Amino acid sequence: MKILFISHNSPSRSKHFGGTEHLYKEIIDAASSANIDFFEMTPEIGSKQITWQIRNIKGRVWELKQPRLSTEPYFFGNHQYSNWMSEFLVNNRIDLVHIFHQMWTPLSTIPIAQNLGITTVTTIHDFSHICDSFNLLDENSTYCKILEQKNSNKCSSCACKRGSSTERLTLLRAAYFKIFEKVDVVTVGTHFSKTHLINFYNLEPSKILIIPPKVTTNISVKTKVPKTILILGNFTIPKGAKLSLELMKNVQLKDFAFIQAGRIDHDFISELKSLDNSRDKTSILGQYSLGEIPNITASIAFFGSIWPETYCIAASEALEMGLKIVVPEIGAFIDRFKGMENIFFYEPENLESAIASILIADNFSYVEVHLPEDPLYSSEILKLYIQLGSRKLTSGNFHSEFNSWETSNINMLGFHNNDSNFLDPSRPSLVKVFIARSKSVGWFQALADAFSYIMRKLN
Repeated sequence: MKILFISHNSPSRSKHFGGTEHLYKEIIDAASSANIDFFEMTPEIGSKQITWQIRNIKGRVWELKQPRLSTEPYFFGNHQYSNWMSEFLVNNRIDLVHIFHQMWTPLSTIPIAQNLGITTVTTIHDFSHICDSFNLLDENSTYCKILEQKNSNKCSSCACKRGSSTERLTLLRAAYFKIFEKVDVVTVGTHFSKTHLINFYNLEPSKILIIPPKVTTNISVKTKVPKTILILGNFTIPKGAKLSLELMKNVQLKDFAFIQAGRIDHDFISELKSLDNSRDKTSILGQYSLGEIPNITASIAFFGSIWPETYCIAASEALEMGLKIVVPEIGAFIDRFKGMENIFFYEPENLESAIASILIADNFSYVEVHLPEDPLYSSEILKLYIQLGSRKLTSGNFHSEFNSWETSNINMLGFHNNDSNFLDPSRPSLVKVFIARSKSVGWFQALADAFSYIMRKLN
């Protein structure tokens, strides 16, 4: 069986490591020991160009270079990409395409593969299918609450202030509507992610498979020191860096020690170093490798995420370590941890609520629990590949110039050059979007889509 596995970042060639890279590596390692011919595709992002690279286990490389001007993290593709991808899939007789992370991968990839009769899988880790602000943070870096409000009136002004546009947002969602319509299986980590996909896109529930990630740290905190808070994971705005800094400076928590472990965004390095030097009970450890958390002493792990995480692997690490965890009552945190022992919730982005939960957690006696022995994430993914089986390609009539509405999303959405149109002031109108939809799905479906869009706007 031949698999093309696509992601935004290669764990073997990047220091920018997180949960998706950890799972990526696990899948690659598992595939190498199975009877699977695995091809990996990741981008190299330069200041002036982007290069897509496909590698097989023997080290052979296929690549396509395009000017950076015509590419942004979520864009629709063009004829050159369609031709290159189609030729690769056909010539290498790929059986299944799995887009593990969509960032920097043209949205035309699933339609290209499906048009060739190839089985497709996509995995959802964030909200790039709803907005080009993938964690749904608005122009003020706060959660926009679009999941609760559906199509918020705020979207238009927020998109413009972020340098995007209403038209681009509409096209993005139209493209994902088409992707979800075509793809064979969508994998997610939680019921929360499955629910929002069903609600937002009317996605068929049977098409969505929940595969929870599993992390084994092999580390336990042998000495659980009271009044010691571990801030675990990437120290960034979406992960609640500002709230964490407020906690570390708060007089109500002056008797607490803080330990930071995880990659630190450049904007926060100097402030954390200053805290480390001025506060006796602060320890800044910085980045660690997943599954290799420094052997530390703590009693509580705090998570300050200001967006509705779709899973949060770092929280799993903290539970593996035997810590009490304090998490915001939002997104997958509710789905995963409601009703569990050693879990304490607070109101998102609320300092006083977070402090109150920390104080409650500190006075709470840790309850020894045994986490369930779930199967490895990679074993469930490989099982899915086998279940889907292979579809034989019929490549006899393949032409070097691939030019069909179904193959290129750039054509499907009504464009004929490339998506650099999105960088120009003269952006496509919603009428053009409607016409493009009618060409790809027919007038009746386009009218139905337009009616649904208008009703969502009115609501």
